[in-house]
Parts: sequence; structure tokens; C-alpha cells
Amino acid sequence: MKLSALALVACNSSPPLEPSPNPRPTPPSTNAPMSEPIVHINALSNRSSKQMAEQAEAWLASHPVESHPLLLEALTSRGPSTARILRVLGTMGHPDSVGEIAALLNEGDELLASAAATALAHHPSPNALQELIGSTHSDNPNTRHAALIGLRRRSDASACAQITSLLNHSNPTTRYQSLRTVAELGGLNREDAQRMTHDEDPDVKALAQELMSPSE
Repeated sequence: MKLSALALVACNSSPPLEPSPNPRPTPPSTNAPMSEPIVHINALSNRSSKQMAEQAEAWLASHPVESHPLLLEALTSRGPSTARILRVLGTMGHPDSVGEIAALLNEGDELLASAAATALAHHPSPNALQELIGSTHSDNPNTRHAALIGLRRRSDASACAQITSLLNHSNPTTRYQSLRTVAELGGLNREDAQRMTHDEDPDVKALAQELMSPSE
């Protein structure tokens, strides 16, 4: 017996599928656009032009709410943009960044210690000053000397009392940098300057003699 066309359709039609009670979520697109702060952080790389990097620094510093957490995260990479990130953090002046910047200063890498000390010199937080002062007594000479230079840049005379002991340090570069820092901050007394005109290191001796010379 032949089945009608309607019967054939009914026989060959599958029942509709029930929706899955736990549908698999759609994975996020890997081509999603990066957030604007990340775009600017990436532009801090030394592969960028100087103009592009400076524009990125300015944008990041003027958008602290969006940028600060991402800058701190990027700081952990110790990549080619680390020095610029430190500069932005110093300009931004967020109090939570002081410890992270100081940690880099105390790692003792010569270039990064210099960049970190400069960032702390420009950082408005009082804790930044204390971190610089503390780092002048580090066992690492790169940290110590960068911190002394940072104090000169910060120009806070209150630091003098806590670094004058370094005028007697065994390292001649430390004696030189501390002598210059104490003098520039206005805390050098005549007795210390006179004594250091007889220092065994020729650079320290020459600087002390220059400081003792009457100004024109």
C-alpha cells in the first residue's frame, strides 16, 4: 500500500531538539580591541618613536584611575618600557606606587635604580622621601648612589641630617655623592668640608676644595 505524501513527511520528520539545559558559553573573541590604557602602555616601549612614547606618558599620567593598576602590573615585567613606566608613576604620584618604585630602586640594577630614584624624586608623597633616604644606606652601591642623586633632585633639605654619616663611608663614590648632595641641599658645615679637602680620593678632594673656595 502506498503512503500518501503527508504520511511520508510525518514519518521522516524528526522531533524538534530540546534545548540543552547547560549551553556551552561562547568563548570571548581573541580579536577584541585592547583598552585605551593598554594601548598607551604598549606605546611606552622603546620600539615606539620618542614622540609617540611621550604622548603615551602624558595620556597615562592624566588618566590615573584607569591607568594606575595596569602600570603597576606592567612594572613587574621588567621590560624595555620599565623606565618610562617609572617616570609616569612618579608624575602620577599615587601613594600606592611608592613601595613598588622603591622595590626597583633597591634591586640595584644601575639603569633601573636611576629611573626609580628619579621617579621617587618627583613623587609628591612624603613616603617617597623616606624611601630615598633609606636607600642611601643600602649595601648596594648602585642603589645608594642613585638614591643620593634622587635626593638632590627632590631638593628637600630635611634629608641632610640622615645622610651626613655617609661623608665617612669607605666607598669614595659614596663620599663624593653624599658630599655633593649635602652641599646642594644646604646642610654642609665648614668642618666637614675642610676635612674632606684632605680626602684620599682625588675627586672627593677636588669637590671639597671647590666647595671651600669663596664664591664669586
